[in-house]
Amino acid sequence: MGIHPLSVEGMSRGQWVLMDFADVVVHIFYQPVREFYDLEGLWHHAPRVGLPEPYSTLVNQFSIRTERHP
Repeated sequence: MGIHPLSVEGMSRGQWVLMDFADVVVHIFYQPVREFYDLEGLWHHAPRVGLPEPYSTLVNQFSIRTERHP
């Protein structure tokens, strides 16, 4: 799509990568680090807003699919 971040931090360690796209900041976590920081829990009361294109398409392409095991 030709969209590139303004900056990327954390790639060398690969546990928490932050990508700054000016209007949107993307956090990519290694699962144990994600559980430790629990950003979803921290922001659970914040209102959810829809992302404009092309970001909403990108989110759909990279959504994590979780498998539920009984």
